Amino acid sequence: MKTEISPYMATSKNLGDDYIKINHGTKEILLFDALPTVEVLIQDNYPELSWGITNETKNIAGYPCIKATTNYRGRNWIAWFTPNIAIPYGPWKLHGLPGLILEAYDKDEIFTMRGLKVEQAKSELFNQDFKKLKTTNNQKPITYKQFLEDRDEAMENMVKQMNDKGENAELIIPPRTGYELKYEWEE
Repeated sequence: MKTEISPYMATSKNLGDDYIKINHGTKEILLFDALPTVEVLIQDNYPELSWGITNETKNIAGYPCIKATTNYRGRNWIAWFTPNIAIPYGPWKLHGLPGLILEAYDKDEIFTMRGLKVEQAKSELFNQDFKKLKTTNNQKPITYKQFLEDRDEAMENMVKQMNDKGENAELIIPPRTGYELKYEWEE
């Protein structure tokens, strides 16, 4: 995981070419994801994560870190942040602590994100228009809710096309197992 920081936003580049931009000034999260045949630009809801900061500490990559916990979209997260780097960012969509998150994992330890090294480097990434980092099917971001609806519709259409060709296809929607288990619009 490589996370790049500016005073007002963080952009994470993970494996592959996946980008997430969190901008505290505009309270905006932008990211890219794919529908079956196209890449799309998405604007997600900006969460005000409610962190519980504990007294537990440990050292990560040479930095003293403090443990914090939160629940985000149905999954309980544990994060270790260092106040020695006083910027409120971390991996994926996790943010809002009084220091850089160097490690985060869910309570069941299905997902783990860990910084191995911290280095300060200048990056041209912040000088680029985020919306043009990847070629997408849309210029204006769609909401995350719309993306999920479009993805479900695309899957239903694929099954319908298969059945129209005489194949015996069925759409089976498994229980959610990703980073996000429940969305705020479902509550």
